Parts: sequence; structure tokens; C-alpha cells
Amino acid sequence: MIDLHVIYDILFSRSLNGLILFLIIFAATYGLKRRSVFWNYSLWSLFFIRLVFPPVIIHLLSIQRLFEDLLRMVLPGNQSVYVQAPVSFSSSGIGLNHSASLFSFTGAITALWLAGVIILLAHYFYQRRVWRLHAASAPSVRQTAVLSLVEYWRTEFKVRRRIRVRVSEQVHSPFTMGVFRPVIVLPRSGLSAKNSLKSIVAHECAHIKRLDDLQITGQTLIQILFFFHPAVWVAAHKLNNARECMCDSRVLAQNVISRQTYGQGLITWLKTADSIQPKAVLLFGGQKSALLKRIQNIKEKQMTFTWKQLLMLALIAIVVLPAAARNHQDTGKFVTPLPSGSYRISAGFGPMTDPFTGQERMHKGIDLAAPKGTPVLAVHAGVVTKAVSKVEVGKGNGRFIVIKHSDGLTSRYTQLSKVLVQVGEQVDPGDRIGLVGSSGRSTGPHLHFEIRDGDERVNPEKYITF
Repeated sequence: MIDLHVIYDILFSRSLNGLILFLIIFAATYGLKRRSVFWNYSLWSLFFIRLVFPPVIIHLLSIQRLFEDLLRMVLPGNQSVYVQAPVSFSSSGIGLNHSASLFSFTGAITALWLAGVIILLAHYFYQRRVWRLHAASAPSVRQTAVLSLVEYWRTEFKVRRRIRVRVSEQVHSPFTMGVFRPVIVLPRSGLSAKNSLKSIVAHECAHIKRLDDLQITGQTLIQILFFFHPAVWVAAHKLNNARECMCDSRVLAQNVISRQTYGQGLITWLKTADSIQPKAVLLFGGQKSALLKRIQNIKEKQMTFTWKQLLMLALIAIVVLPAAARNHQDTGKFVTPLPSGSYRISAGFGPMTDPFTGQERMHKGIDLAAPKGTPVLAVHAGVVTKAVSKVEVGKGNGRFIVIKHSDGLTSRYTQLSKVLVQVGEQVDPGDRIGLVGSSGRSTGPHLHFEIRDGDERVNPEKYITF
């Protein structure tokens, strides 16, 4: 069963973080203008990687966490140190005042998103299959001059895979497909453009060297997942243009074709293509409007990438990828374990009548009745010491989580329908850790919540206002 809350939370938080990162990269690349295609390509690639970067790795690589751990080591008494940062709407309880309304809203949004993803995926794989079949059915190039040219650039770029070359009258722009068995499909008209053929072949071989077909596939799948996000489409356009410029730079870095000859080859090919299909011309995977940027890039003197650039990119990646990895609230206070307004207290701390036996016993926690699936939140910063998912349903505490906090306090969350954290994971106040359920000895969906000071159970209301 699809967890609508989790999907909605992931989409919302990733989209918000992506928008912030988009604005930063947009400003950075605008400042760079066309001075460095390397930085344009690298920064926009980081944008897409960040959208789908695994949260577990993000957490492990968090720079903020590293500084916190270092400060905790040097401070007396092994105190906990936290940095204040904005919280996500879902964690802070905004929009969660009515659980039933949230479920209907998230259900509708998630259903629309899922339908859009399925439609776009089906369209993409259909188009991919059509082009693959077209490439497979197109006749092989027989001209020795073309084959020798492909073999020359394959050797120049040190590509070990054999490159097949096809020719087609149904396409008006060359394209490349495949990673392990790459194929270049040339338009029939391109074979007659002798002045530009060398530039075309070199550029397509550069795509194969860079494994761009694989990169484009990954980029497209991310676009589909975030099809609702305008920033993703703008970033994709910029990354596509930068990718073409990167291939141009790789060709010119070989010092085999002069910048003037290579640029003239592009212009010659554009004129040839314009005479065939003037309204919708794709030039080496880019639109006609992108040709000017490519020509400007070709005019740049520096076409190689230094180790200093790579080192700087690595440092930026270390900062960017784990950015916004953790959400924080006011860590000096405890927060409620369920979103405000989504629960009612069904049993308090102290003596109570057991609903199963009818006998009085000591209730060493507090029960919060809520609809099944209501998000359970960490009440304070700490480390998960227990996260039990495999239980015998209907007996005991059911699925439960234990979090160790500072000053010897621990919090315990039982009767969960689902556990969303793992042992060893660090959490902050308001982090989603599980979902309300009735997985143990229970009369209905609720959260049984406890706080322990050492081995002693204490009234949670001592720390939390419910």
C-alpha cells in the first residue's frame, strides 16, 4: 500500500529545497555567463543529483552534523549542540490540524502526481522504443570515408566500444543512442555536407565518450518525477545546452579541428538542415536558438578543465548535496508526538481500568487516539535506539520506536502501523518517525507514548503540553 503521507512529504520537501538550490545556481551561472561551460554543466548536474540524492547518504554526509559532532566532543559534559534552521511545513504541523482533510488532500495530490508520472513514463519509453527501432532498421553506412572518420574519433577519444553508423532519410539531425553498443544515426543529407561531416561525427563521438545517452536518460527520469516543478524544466533546458557545449569543448581540446573550422561546420550543417526542415530543426540535440551560445563557447580560448576546477567542484558537491539534510525546531523544548489537532487524549498517566481485564492498573504513559496513518513525530532531538517492525500483531506493544535523548531521557512510541526510521538514525524535534496504528494489544488506533528518566517512567505532561 502506498503511503500518501510519506510521498507527499518527500515531494514537498525535495521541491522546496530544489527551488532554493535552483535560485542559487541560477544566480551563480548568470554571474559566470559563458566564461566556463564546465561550471554551468557541473552546477546544473548537481541540481538534478540533489533532487534524488538518497536521504540516508545525505544524513551521513551532513556538514552540519559533522560540526555538531566535533563541538560535542570538545564541549564539557558531552553536551548536545544544535543549530537552529527552518522546519518543514509537514513537520511543524502546518496544514495538519485536521487529519482527515490532510489525507484527502494528500491523496488527491499524490494521485494526480502518480497519474502524471505514469503517463510521462509511458510516453518516454514509447518514444525511446520508436527511436531504437528506427536506429536498428536504418541501413548501415557503407562509405569508407565516413567509417574511417568514425574510427579515427573513436581512437582519439579512446572509446573501446565499437561504434555502429546508420543513415536515414527520416531524420534531419544526427543523434546517438546506446551505451554498451552505441550507434550514430546520420541523416542522408548530412553525408553530402562534406565540410560539416567531420564536425558532426566528432561531436557525436564525444557524446559516446561522455556516456551522454545514460546521463540524458537519468535526467529525463528525474524530470518526469518532478514534472510539476517549473524550475526542473528550466534547469533541464540549461543542462542540455551546457551538455552540447561540453561536447564541443571536448572535440576542440583534442587540437585536431580548429575552432573556426568546427564552428563553420556547425553553421554549414544548420543551413543544410534549414533547407530541408526550416521550422523545427534540431542541431546536434540542441535547438537553433542554442547555436549562438555554442558558437560563443567555441570562441573561448580555454577548452580544457584543470584539476583546480575539479577540486573546487568536489568541495561544492560536499556542501550542496547534504544541504538542508536536516530539519530543526526549537531544540530547547519538547514538541507533541502527534500533529496539533489530530488527536485526543484517551488515557492519561496514572491508575486506569484495563479495558481487557476490567482491573485497575498503573498506566505508565499517555494514550493519544488518532486515525490510523497519522504521522508520529519525534518529541525531542536524539538517536533511535530501537525500531521494531516485525511483531506478532495483536500482542504486546506492537511496532514501536525508542529514542535516546540528552540528560538520560528516552521517549517510547508504541502501537505504530509503520516504522519510518532505523536504529542509529539521529532525529530532531518534529521529524516524522512513524505512523499511528493498532499493531499490538489495543482497542483501536492510537499512540501509546512514554518518557523515561533512566529506568523510571515519568508523566509525559511534565515535559509536553498536550
